[in-house]
Amino acid sequence: MPEQKQKTVDVIDNDSKKTVGGELFFIQYSSGDRTRRAFTALGLCLLGIVLVIPIPIVHLIAPWIFLITGIAMFVSRIRQHEAKQHVEVCCPHCEKQVKLELSDNDQLPKWLYCSDCGASLQLVERS
Repeated sequence: MPEQKQKTVDVIDNDSKKTVGGELFFIQYSSGDRTRRAFTALGLCLLGIVLVIPIPIVHLIAPWIFLITGIAMFVSRIRQHEAKQHVEVCCPHCEKQVKLELSDNDQLPKWLYCSDCGASLQLVERS
């Protein structure tokens, strides 16, 4: 079962260079979770191949697209140890509590914008 975790990170305002601490929320995957997610993605793509085979014209190219996509998704999910979700922080620029959304594969350091005031913020690992 994937584990929901959090850790403290630093958020730096690009203009004033003021630094505040924030909480980064992420999901940690065990090797079993990664394997299950990888085979699920591959299985869904293989199911897509089976479903498009009887469709004329489409069956010439779509199975290859599903196969390549399935292999790419399998490899990316087997290598993904954690999925970042969001950061909760008091913006160093406007001093309001904000939630900064992240993509699963985002790496730190990362530049973001405050969802409230639009200030340029840098998200870095706490040293």
